[in-house]
Amino acid sequence: GQTLKPFEGVGMDEQLGGYVPLDLTFRDDTGQEMQIGSYFNGTKPVLLNFVYHNCPMLCSLVLDGLTKTLTQMEWTPGEQFDIITVSFAPSEGPDLAARAKERYLTQLGKPAAAAGWHFLTGTEENVQALARSVGFQFRWIEEQQEYAHPAALMFLSGKGKITRYIHGMEYVPRDVRAAIVEASEGKVGTPMDQM
Repeated sequence: GQTLKPFEGVGMDEQLGGYVPLDLTFRDDTGQEMQIGSYFNGTKPVLLNFVYHNCPMLCSLVLDGLTKTLTQMEWTPGEQFDIITVSFAPSEGPDLAARAKERYLTQLGKPAAAAGWHFLTGTEENVQALARSVGFQFRWIEEQQEYAHPAALMFLSGKGKITRYIHGMEYVPRDVRAAIVEASEGKVGTPMDQM
């Protein structure tokens, strides 16, 4: 996938082997405050991605791509792994997160996934801290009234260690499965070749 990077300070700065700060708090799609660490149980891997729900295009492509991949996999979020989708726009709240969750769970067609796919929103401070920890660099572009940002999935061990990045908007089920297995073992993968 082609990610437009005309802006300084936009892109992925891979932090393989680093950890996400598990004490950051976010709101879930019901509006409840949750520590992000509560989604990490020490063993089950977590797939993390950043979007913003009012994005004109790229983010829905990312989530469509991920959902399409998930429909092709035997594994279900909430069972072998969890997914955390974080909005990096501090102006967005639980109502948008809830709508997105409903939309993508309906597309996925696996009711069990509701317990394992978490749509979070948060304050600018917490969003920035989480984004920094995984090297996700984005910027608000005033004249376009939208964010410039990269597209990637990040895979984390059950302890919050960053083990793999898959870039772009389309994800091969086999690659996603391999990345989940790797994360479950806490093994750090090599940077994947960017297509």
